[in-house]
Amino acid sequence: MKITRLDLDGLGSPTGLAARIFELEPGLTVPIPLEALCERLDIFKIDNLHTEGFAAALITDEVKSSGAILVASGQSNRRRRYSIAHELGHFLIPMHRTPAGAHLLCSEAQLHLSDTKDKDRRRRMEAEANRFAAS
Repeated sequence: MKITRLDLDGLGSPTGLAARIFELEPGLTVPIPLEALCERLDIFKIDNLHTEGFAAALITDEVKSSGAILVASGQSNRRRRYSIAHELGHFLIPMHRTPAGAHLLCSEAQLHLSDTKDKDRRRRMEAEANRFAAS
């Protein structure tokens, strides 16, 4: 895998980002090697965490120089992979920013949102991350 985040610069659309990844990495196989892809795209750690407070989380600095993904333990492999892809979407979509010191904590319900035109910014961000993960 040779892709870097610089290859995705200027893209903000969830489906556009996914399409560009597949264009640059035509050898990606199903299931997509998410952990390797995340590593290439500056996610330095993916870890399980025993929690009931959230389904997945992205931890990063304000400028998203690198990140870590936490996934609630006990999820099925399929749900875990979706959660990782969802958080990667938050990391790659430039407009998905949080105030300094804040992290994106995503609930199970947020992992089902689909209205990317929702007037509520947070709900729209979650829907966009879901669209990226589904793509």
